[in-house]
Amino acid sequence: MLVIADRGFYRFRLWADAAATGADLLFRMSAGPELPVVEPLPDGSYLSFLLDPRVRGRRSNQKHRGSAVLEEPSGPTVRVIEYEVTNRDGSGDLFCLITTILDPTDAAAAELADAYNQRWGATRSRTGLSS
Repeated sequence: MLVIADRGFYRFRLWADAAATGADLLFRMSAGPELPVVEPLPDGSYLSFLLDPRVRGRRSNQKHRGSAVLEEPSGPTVRVIEYEVTNRDGSGDLFCLITTILDPTDAAAAELADAYNQRWGATRSRTGLSS
């Protein structure tokens, strides 16, 4: 099962709890969490990790106090897929998706982007019908 969620739904705890069920997740991220490149993958996606906000807060406090030893950032490994969608007016929107499907041979970045876009298009179609 692939659970697809729009950018307003990501929360660290929700992600961790949903991933623990064994379902494959595909969430769009909004601007905010930094997703460092840990390992580039052949399909243009990359592996990263999600940092628990509690760890981020502790690291910030450690830096502020001048601690010599900072807690190493770590968290659940995710695969990041970034792509741009061109709007009708020629402007573009950057989409950033994260998934629990870490191996590109299981689902290529383009396939996951297409799955997200199909879900997004279905929502837009329903919105258009109701107005």
